[in-house]
Amino acid sequence: MTTYTAIPNDDVDQDSPVNQTLMTLLRDNPIAITEGAAGAPRILDLALDTTVTTTGTSWVRLRYAATFHNNVGSLVLGRVNQSAGAIALGSTVAGSLIFPATAGGAVSGGLAGTWRCLGFSQGIASDEARTTLWIRIS
Repeated sequence: MTTYTAIPNDDVDQDSPVNQTLMTLLRDNPIAITEGAAGAPRILDLALDTTVTTTGTSWVRLRYAATFHNNVGSLVLGRVNQSAGAIALGSTVAGSLIFPATAGGAVSGGLAGTWRCLGFSQGIASDEARTTLWIRIS
């Protein structure tokens, strides 16, 4: 990753020379910004183009397809333990409380990380009522 280095105002005033150090920073800093380097300014949502294109949706689809089970960004149909209670849309829970499940509620294994509920999980005895879609966020 490229290092971001802030350029002091004194290096760009009208009397300052254009030297190799300044030119290197002018070359490298935009790269560091797009890479999200430490200390670099962040690209704000308002600066992003919101036009949906075939190329853009293909880019997203390919990156999502490369997401493996139990990694950040992966989805799972999962059931939570009844002891977790009702879980509302958008709530987050520890993966240790979620078990990959069938629509009928049969479960296997466990999960790691933090997951966001993309549906609703009722805190009742019915396995089906506690099974919903989850996305891993960390």
